[in-house]
Amino acid sequence: MTEKVDYKKRFKNGTCYNQTVTINFDLAFEFNKYVDKIKEETAKKFYYTTEDLKILDYLEKINFYNPTFTNLTTINYFRTFYINEIYKDAPKKDNFINRLLYRNTCFIVVSNDK
Repeated sequence: MTEKVDYKKRFKNGTCYNQTVTINFDLAFEFNKYVDKIKEETAKKFYYTTEDLKILDYLEKINFYNPTFTNLTTINYFRTFYINEIYKDAPKKDNFINRLLYRNTCFIVVSNDK
């Protein structure tokens, strides 16, 4: 799997994104399915909490073809997804999850064969 974190600064619409995460297509596809599932479950609720509103308003899917500039809510759910779904089968020390910080993030998706 290709997972890489670097701290190059990128700017978009006056916002500084100071973390760039490079992941492969399969991981991005699985994360997008995870986001769809969470949003679907949240939309079925009758009453919304603050966390539910964050999910409905700010949780974004990753674009496969262009860099995705995401907010703190998306990176928080990506960390949760990675720890619960991917990291459970990984070795005890995974540098990718240790380097993934709670920052505005730019996701870049690469093909699986890299």
